Amino acid sequence: YIVDWNGEVFKGFQKGDAVDLPLLTGFYEGNMLKEKLLKKGLKLLHYLSRNSVFPGTGNVSEIMGDDIYGFTLITDERLLLELGFGNYKEKLRRLDQVMAELVKSDTGNVFLRIDLTDVDRVVVCPVDVLDRANRTNI
Repeated sequence: YIVDWNGEVFKGFQKGDAVDLPLLTGFYEGNMLKEKLLKKGLKLLHYLSRNSVFPGTGNVSEIMGDDIYGFTLITDERLLLELGFGNYKEKLRRLDQVMAELVKSDTGNVFLRIDLTDVDRVVVCPVDVLDRANRTNI
């Protein structure tokens, strides 16, 4: 489904729809929508769309939500960005610093997990994204 900024479904996704929107995952438990988590996820998405930060909404392929661990973004730049909840401005400021260093080094053609959940530290490591267990801290 395609939802608006309030999380309201306004259109069912159909083959051939030309949309470049992030996929939202983890917002259902069985058939029950996790409304509080979805609102937080949409707030994060709104923040990304209104601020000139990396990653912008055009770079985000997927936003994975988890009630305990918060949000993980998957980007088209081969990055898994673990943001957790809150302090996005500071976390993304630190990400800019990390990205400046990564540009200087040759990381090859690998996916990188960048853990930004703690504003006092950043952890960067390569990750095998084909193994679903590597896509979150769970």
